[in-house]
Amino acid sequence: MMLRRSQVVKVEHLCASRGLSVLNESLLESSKILILLLGASNESLPLGAAFHVPADCQVVETPWIAMDCPIVNAIKNVNELAENTDKGVWICGTDAFWKIKEPKRFSFARSEIAAFCFEGRSSDCQSHGVYELDEEDMVNSIHYRCEATSSNPKVVLALIYLPPAISTRFLSLYSVFPISRSTYYGIDSGAFGLKVFSFIKYRFSG
Repeated sequence: MMLRRSQVVKVEHLCASRGLSVLNESLLESSKILILLLGASNESLPLGAAFHVPADCQVVETPWIAMDCPIVNAIKNVNELAENTDKGVWICGTDAFWKIKEPKRFSFARSEIAAFCFEGRSSDCQSHGVYELDEEDMVNSIHYRCEATSSNPKVVLALIYLPPAISTRFLSLYSVFPISRSTYYGIDSGAFGLKVFSFIKYRFSG
């Protein structure tokens, strides 16, 4: 979800009035930050998929009491992952339920974007993105609504981790390609965006 410039200014003003830091380069290098992407609403989901409460919805009691809708599920799971990683920025979708089977200590390279996927079914390829990985689990390409090329396709999970060095540059490109209209405005340096090439290391979730 894109925040409008006026909204960002209000958020930064409220943060500053409370003595809190706004999103800047120094903060990116010393914090763990979660950015949630919210999809559009429609007639069947007036609040969007993030706040959809299924009929068999459970109540989450740790670390807070809340209905286990997709956005609560995402926050809870990313919090667990972030406990075992270094500083950086997590960007997560909020339209699905998922869970990492065994959260462990991840050691991400400072020059790589880490993304997550799961081994899905062949039918998942018809309505989801699929990663094509090389022998070292690096990305060769990403396909959307494609035919399955294996019995266990690597289906995209809307979750990535950016180390501070990359997140600083990535979030500064808010107004130009490649991520215009897709993330928090963040660092507004006024500089023209550069095309960024980054290696992506994949982690599997269940």
